[in-house]
Amino acid sequence: MKTNIAICDRPSAASFWVLGDQLRYFGGIEGRGLHVFEVLIPPGSSTPPHTHESLEIFHVIEGEVTFGIFEVGEPRFVKGLPGTVVTVPSNCGHNYVNASQENARVLVIAEEQMHRFFNSVASPDPLKGPPSPADLERVGAACSRAGIHFLQLAR
Repeated sequence: MKTNIAICDRPSAASFWVLGDQLRYFGGIEGRGLHVFEVLIPPGSSTPPHTHESLEIFHVIEGEVTFGIFEVGEPRFVKGLPGTVVTVPSNCGHNYVNASQENARVLVIAEEQMHRFFNSVASPDPLKGPPSPADLERVGAACSRAGIHFLQLAR
């Protein structure tokens, strides 16, 4: 029986930007619908609280990332340091933020839905400054197509 083994060395992995974060795509796991990405999160970068069908597994490789988990009740915040693994199940509200002064790197395993979303919003270059209204509109439309819903949290 022949097995299909994919090997990717990091320097040659496809790299692209989603707003302020740089993603490197390492490939998919055939027959499982799972995809592996490395995300470079610069200081101050974050995602808004959101939900989606795809599960996500985050493994902090370097730096510090704070993960917000927004379920019923009080929000939980997890400080992710190197070695921390955060598993976010399907449709669980979550976000992340790099509140430190250093870059953070996170390995992410996600389902096909997120792979398609990243491809639809990918840019070869990082943003210069905050997102423009056109950037936000483009990403918002892609979120809608991918079933990504933003959460309105009480303040």
